[in-house]
Amino acid sequence: TRLGLLRSEIVVDQQTHEQRRETLLAYYRALCVVESRFPISKQSGHIDVAFSWADAFKTNKRVSIANVHFEKAAVVFNLGASWSQLGLAADRATPDGIKTAAHAFQQAAGVFTMLRDDVLGKVSGVGGGDATVDLTEECAGMLVSLHLAQAQECFLEQAANQGLSLPVRAKIASGTAQCGQNAQRSAAGQNHRARSEERRVG
Repeated sequence: TRLGLLRSEIVVDQQTHEQRRETLLAYYRALCVVESRFPISKQSGHIDVAFSWADAFKTNKRVSIANVHFEKAAVVFNLGASWSQLGLAADRATPDGIKTAAHAFQQAAGVFTMLRDDVLGKVSGVGGGDATVDLTEECAGMLVSLHLAQAQECFLEQAANQGLSLPVRAKIASGTAQCGQNAQRSAAGQNHRARSEERRVG
């Protein structure tokens, strides 16, 4: 099926960043169509199809959940990760590279915001309680702050290259520091949750 083909292309991951994002978006749209016609979950009368993904930060941990919202969350996470990888790969030694990185990090922050605010709340509703730690609102919030901080850092580099005044650069630097602090606080909370998960599993 086309749905299975799109998923295979995502899992194999042999595409360019742009191609991968197009495939992820196409698969997400297809999931939305399927969800409206054929509910997927372990509930009576629904289609029981399990989706399997590995934790982005602990790749040896893999879970399979019969929940289309879990699958959609994983797709959105990978979309944000693709933008992040594009930002990291950009050559920030050049003005164009800085612009590319800043744009990519902003896009990543927007995608992770969508993941946190619009997608993850539905994962736990139907058999998604065992989702990996990377697919939590806390982790998504940390990734939003982290990518905003990286975008701000690009703006600071751009300001320095353009010779903008010190007060302007100081304002940008302050925003960068604030985003970085938010990311650190989110990461600390995420680490606490991860340790709690390990104790519970053990």
